[in-house]
Amino acid sequence: MRTWRRLFGIAGWRSLFLVEGGFTIVIGVLIFCFLPDRPSQARWLDEREKATLERTLAAEVEEQRGHGALTGLRQALTSGRVWALAVTFFAIVFGLYPLAFFLPTMITSITHGVDGAADVSSVLLSGIPYVVAAIAMLAWARFAGRRSAVVATGVPMAVGAAGLLLATFAGSGLLFIVAVCLSVAGIYTAMPQFWRIPAIGLTGTAAASGIALINSVSNLSGFVGPYFTGAIKTATGSFTFALPAIAVIMLAGIAVLATAGRRMERLDGKLVP
Repeated sequence: MRTWRRLFGIAGWRSLFLVEGGFTIVIGVLIFCFLPDRPSQARWLDEREKATLERTLAAEVEEQRGHGALTGLRQALTSGRVWALAVTFFAIVFGLYPLAFFLPTMITSITHGVDGAADVSSVLLSGIPYVVAAIAMLAWARFAGRRSAVVATGVPMAVGAAGLLLATFAGSGLLFIVAVCLSVAGIYTAMPQFWRIPAIGLTGTAAASGIALINSVSNLSGFVGPYFTGAIKTATGSFTFALPAIAVIMLAGIAVLATAGRRMERLDGKLVP
């Protein structure tokens, strides 16, 4: 057991980050080296399939440009629409990280666990919301395809925020788990639906730089969210005030989404009820 507790002289929990980061770097290099840039470079496609995909992509680009889609690097980085989408995705992800970091502690606190066994049970229970989220993502995808990207993103965001508010007032461990299941399912379901929106108004170099900008801003929530939650917990002695504060940030993200996202859909001319 001692071998697994320390790796390269680093404590076990730090070793976990080292292994995870190492695998990610290796996979990133492999993708960069072997994933083709365009369908015409894909060796598993025949010439007819390559030509068909290239024509389809070219037609989509021309259509997007005709609707006013951004095409250049500078356009994307200085666009208010892109920054609004970045703020929206920041709000979505902001609801995720505090739960990812503090959920076992929250469960232990609300169930009044005090010993090691209770801590283990809390860790196991914290896995339930992610199972529910996986099911919800698949179920919502079948329905969301018939709705606009803004609606398909905003509804689960609202469910996620509602789950956080419900968890705030949960008086029992069971109700708290149910509320967190709603919250995590809503957040995870909103994330893939959100990425339908940038594709509407970004193409070419703007798509690459715009998506990178959105991701970079949202990743800040991975730093801010846990510190924000921890600071409130330290100041108040509980997570009671942290959860509604996170919900408010998510609701603010919905407001931004409803304005910026709808505007992009109208520009595209494909607004679905």
